[in-house]
Amino acid sequence: MKKLLPDKVSVFGKIRSFNIFKLFTYLFLIIISYVFIYPFLYMIITSIKSASDLFDISVNWVPTSIAWNNYVVAFNNLNYNSHLMNSLIITVTSTFGHILSCSFIGYGFARYHFPLKSLWFVLVVFAIIVPPQVIILPLYLTYRSMGWLDTFAPLILPTLFGFGLRGGLFIFIYRQFYLGLPNDLENAAKIDGCGFMGAYARIAFPVARTTSLLVLVLSLVWHWNDYYEPVMYLGKAKYWPLPSMLPSIYEKYQSAAVDLMQNPETAITEGVVMAATFLVIFPVLLIYCFLQKQFIQGIERSGLVE
Repeated sequence: MKKLLPDKVSVFGKIRSFNIFKLFTYLFLIIISYVFIYPFLYMIITSIKSASDLFDISVNWVPTSIAWNNYVVAFNNLNYNSHLMNSLIITVTSTFGHILSCSFIGYGFARYHFPLKSLWFVLVVFAIIVPPQVIILPLYLTYRSMGWLDTFAPLILPTLFGFGLRGGLFIFIYRQFYLGLPNDLENAAKIDGCGFMGAYARIAFPVARTTSLLVLVLSLVWHWNDYYEPVMYLGKAKYWPLPSMLPSIYEKYQSAAVDLMQNPETAITEGVVMAATFLVIFPVLLIYCFLQKQFIQGIERSGLVE
């Protein structure tokens, strides 16, 4: 009995220390999650506050009434249907352009040797590092000389060649995946008569499904939220995507003090601004909810975690 007592004490001590460790782990995760969730909670709660609640300092997290009219005013001021279509055209076409071109280029870097291959890949990495603001002037002058301004061409056509927004990163992601892919299936396909394009189209690209889903989600989010390039290339507001309309809503909010006194139902308040913000991010949030599992699997299998 005397020999068993220390062992029992040590077991209980390990269990107790383990529970304390789990407790601190959960507390840390709760704190971190709150940091990320707080802006969304603030946006959603503020978007349903009435004008009286917004000016009442005693009303913080629980509104006295739900003002759904904020979403109606935001919808109308955003001209939502028209600019939603602009965002869909730019985002969907650019995303599929990136998937097709970057997967093909990444496959070439992973499987084939060609002159100055290292130099070309350095340029790809360089495209990841250099922000678009640095090269926006020569790009603007080039697209102006080609007559592409006030069209979607500067935002869509470069993605067909692996360029465009974050194109270098997508090439890098595909290259990492193809480097870890065994050559056996491709060699067997070549023995059966498949050439370069056949091995890529029938073997390599279908196998890279999870990586393509990763690129799909990243490209959708980045193209949807991009504000800088559309404003630079699209001078007419009717061509702007949804995110580019938010500054105009905020400008109306800053000058809406008189309108709030005269027309409180249609005035631009902070609640309307938050409602407009939620309407802009809602489509991307909905897509991510459906593709969350595949997105995480794509990160795990693409080589980014190594």
